[in-house]
Amino acid sequence: MSAVLSVSPTIRLMADGKDFGSVLFTVNLEIGDDGSISLLESGPAPASTNDYEDGGTPAQDKVHTATPHAGRDDGSSRHAHKRRHAGADPADHSKHLRGKPHHGAALADHSRKQREAHQIAAAPASLKSANARESRAFWKSKGYSDHAIAGLLAQEASESNFQTHNVGDSGKAKGSFQWHADRRDLIKSKTGIDVYSENTSHADMLKAADWELHNSENKAGAKILGAKSAYEAGYAGSKFFERAGGKHGPEQEAQRRGKLAETMHHGGQKSLLSGNISTPKSNIASGSTPSNYDDIRGNANNASRLGMKPGENMTQIKTNSGMTATVNKKAAGAFTGFLNDLESSGYKISSLGGYNYRMKRGGSSLSQHAYGNAVDVNPMSNPFGSGKIKTDLPENVSEMAARHGLSWGGDWKGKKDPMHFEYTGIDPVADSEKK
Repeated sequence: MSAVLSVSPTIRLMADGKDFGSVLFTVNLEIGDDGSISLLESGPAPASTNDYEDGGTPAQDKVHTATPHAGRDDGSSRHAHKRRHAGADPADHSKHLRGKPHHGAALADHSRKQREAHQIAAAPASLKSANARESRAFWKSKGYSDHAIAGLLAQEASESNFQTHNVGDSGKAKGSFQWHADRRDLIKSKTGIDVYSENTSHADMLKAADWELHNSENKAGAKILGAKSAYEAGYAGSKFFERAGGKHGPEQEAQRRGKLAETMHHGGQKSLLSGNISTPKSNIASGSTPSNYDDIRGNANNASRLGMKPGENMTQIKTNSGMTATVNKKAAGAFTGFLNDLESSGYKISSLGGYNYRMKRGGSSLSQHAYGNAVDVNPMSNPFGSGKIKTDLPENVSEMAARHGLSWGGDWKGKKDPMHFEYTGIDPVADSEKK
């Protein structure tokens, strides 16, 4: 069983006797069955603490609870453990996976949920790669429905993250769709394409998969092509084409990939591939303050109330200047509208963080970032801390955020988190609408 190790050291930045604050840096490593170590992700983690998190008012009980600055605690698994042999029976593999729970079962289950949520949420961003765009164009040119395309993109994202010459299953599976040797040999004998060769292009990998779906894997192909939803196509692709096992069995892995396909398809392929989404205009005039500003200000911890689930229903937003972040689709319009207003005021956004699957540090509950319900703007110049607030944001940023139904961490009681903005789900009301 592979494991994911997440390390989050805090680096203090000092020069010429001046203290420029600290940066939380995250490194996620996957340790494979064979002892190999792979770097999954690294980089500065959003320094936002707390999501209400130190001073905001939890919407469900209006009681302030102070929680220390939260670090990142997530990971993703690049490969699902599977048997990719021609004609393999998924039921046989299910038996193969059965066994007694190991001593770390509870911890492993928590890590699995983190990895799966991270994979689902990260997929739309990976769709921006050239290979992902090529895949979608290829399947479209072959007459596949949007549902089928989403299902196949979910397979390629799960198998190789759109990397043409990816190697998995301890060296036993290779290529964009992680073929085992018997399937590779059949493809090569029938099409001349060697999916194991470093010289094989991504386009030829797609041709090989298309050949299988119409020939040796035509039963799986029929299920994918006949799917009535993206979920159904992703589910069928996992169970009958990839025959993916997953750490907890073929059924659970098929459901995960069905959800992944649904996430990719939801809102239209254009929005996922380009990062663009429709941005509803606020009904509050620029420069004015909502009449229900006091209801929005300091209101936080709303993800569960809004029906959000960790790592699900994510999309990528893009500001007018081109800055991007992954957030929950329910909050995407509000975040995009606010960030565009912020840039229009003349403020420069140089760092923007959104979705981050992690727990609140020192606590047992998930951060609002794990739901895609918060963004962090320029952490270095708007650091979390106690005492006098340090920020370079516009003086009216709290009102600006409220016009889009967002609360600002600079309004928290106790310690301040000025980089942090989160969606409250409260519709801002103009004075003329107040009754």
